[in-house]
Amino acid sequence: MITLSDIYAIQANKEKPGKGKVLVASPFITEKCFKRSVVYLFEEGEDDTYIGLVLNKKSGCFLGDIIREIKWLPKIPVYLGGPVGTNRLLYLHCLGNIFTDSVHIKENIYLGTDLLSVISYISAGNKIDGYVKFFLGYSGWGAGQLKMEIATEGWGVANLQNSDSCLKYDNSLWRKSVITLGEGYSSWLRIPGSYNYN
Repeated sequence: MITLSDIYAIQANKEKPGKGKVLVASPFITEKCFKRSVVYLFEEGEDDTYIGLVLNKKSGCFLGDIIREIKWLPKIPVYLGGPVGTNRLLYLHCLGNIFTDSVHIKENIYLGTDLLSVISYISAGNKIDGYVKFFLGYSGWGAGQLKMEIATEGWGVANLQNSDSCLKYDNSLWRKSVITLGEGYSSWLRIPGSYNYN
């Protein structure tokens, strides 16, 4: 008997997760936060723990809804970084050490948490789109958890193509990221976004 897992089997690319890489969700993940998501890993612990941000899920709210002091500014979208700590605001940026306490991740990507310096930057009329991207919450995996999920084909691992894919919204990011995983994952592209299609 042929099963769905036979039809949509992949040939894993053997890429290992790590800081500055992306996780691409299997199309079989149905959890709302992770369905067809792309997660940027910004921290890797010595005990095989990982923390990242979902890049392609809008939260539905804007920065001015969260920080009242900048409500008068143009609407800046906030993304859902993951299901953990959803009362915490983080941001990725490509502006070096311009913000206090920024942590360098890889190439020109930094993680920021200091809100006062970023509010000052925004209030001065500086560019945001493509430079700073805000997230509520984050995604985390305990010791060995992510490697187990990758081994059972829950995630594919790829290198980030460019900083634009990290800092801008792209509704086709999941599809582009599956292609980046390699030919072995092409079956994922044939699975409809909704199983109601038949």
